[in-house]
Order: sequence, then structure tokens, then C-alpha cells
Amino acid sequence: MSKIDVIGLPVPEALEILAGQGIQAAVEYTKPPFPEVDTAGRTLRVVAMRGTTLMAAYFQDGEPKEKDAECK
Repeated sequence: MSKIDVIGLPVPEALEILAGQGIQAAVEYTKPPFPEVDTAGRTLRVVAMRGTTLMAAYFQDGEPKEKDAECK
């Protein structure tokens, strides 16, 4: 498995795969921009890999939900 193959995976799974290849990866991640958007119920997934650093973001798993507000 190449490092490109870890993109989209949950971070713990990606770290395990990379460790199996002898790669000790660091993780940098983003957080939702608004305090009311909590990371609970979201999965930290790999969105990119730069060198040995995984770039990750939180994603809500499951089916899309209805929006609370209309776009203006």
C-alpha cells in the first residue's frame, strides 16, 4: 500500500498501515470553523500526506442531513 492509499482512511487505520511500512507519521488536523460544530460523532480522516505528515479533517459519517438554513 502506498501513501496515496491512506487518503480517506480514518487516521488510526492510516497510522497503523504506515507503521507497518516503517513510516512514523505525524498528524496535523483542522477543526470545524464554528464552535457549535462539534467533533463528536465525526471521524478524523486523512485528506493529504506531505512527507511523513498526515493532514486530516473531521467528517460526519452517514447519510447527508437536511440543512438548517437556506442559502441566501
